[in-house]
Amino acid sequence: MRRWLRLAVFLLTGTVLASPVMAQDPGSVLASVPEAEPTEQPGLTGFGIIGGLNFSKLSLGDGNALDNAKNRTAFTGGAFFTLGLWRILAIQPEVLLAMKGTRASNPTQNFTTGDLTLSMNYLEIPLLLKVYIPLKNPNLRPNLFAGPAISFLISCRVGEDVLGGTRDCANGGPTIKSTDTSIMFGAGVDFLQSFTAQVRFDMGLQDVDEEQGTAKNRSLLLMVGYFFSL
Repeated sequence: MRRWLRLAVFLLTGTVLASPVMAQDPGSVLASVPEAEPTEQPGLTGFGIIGGLNFSKLSLGDGNALDNAKNRTAFTGGAFFTLGLWRILAIQPEVLLAMKGTRASNPTQNFTTGDLTLSMNYLEIPLLLKVYIPLKNPNLRPNLFAGPAISFLISCRVGEDVLGGTRDCANGGPTIKSTDTSIMFGAGVDFLQSFTAQVRFDMGLQDVDEEQGTAKNRSLLLMVGYFFSL
């Protein structure tokens, strides 16, 4: 009898002590548990396609046979992968077909006198570090980015306005190096969670002509893209 009496007292005491906790709102109990802080903004990691206009020319120095370099307008586009690192940081490797070159006049005997177009097509691989600017609007994510790029020459052709037609650079044209390195930087905005628009500058770091004087690639790019979040 005493054993059952002790058990009843124990159960009654436990019920009384537990009643204040049970009376609380379950939501308030869960709210008291701290949530893990997210390491990145939602939707930073993913892949996509990007492309746009490339306004490129050669930055010429003393001793180069080409004069009065002007922009060559062409296309640059390809694919990218974005990996979120932290709340506002991501890295973005890309693989691009970059159509570069210049329009210029050439008064030397190496080419026909008159304007010509030098077209250099590269496989360009940038590695960009992106910094996102936080906004309250989740549909707008402005960002800044910069990073190195390496380019591999695919083709090089010269078009002459006087004679017409084009010819390969190896056929009496400039001797263009097979690789180029550059620094790429710019600004963009991701919007509607799937689209991106960017303005980029691509500044070549080395002379691309093996025989002439200073000639570095310079490009201004206006690009748009579509993004698939992971």
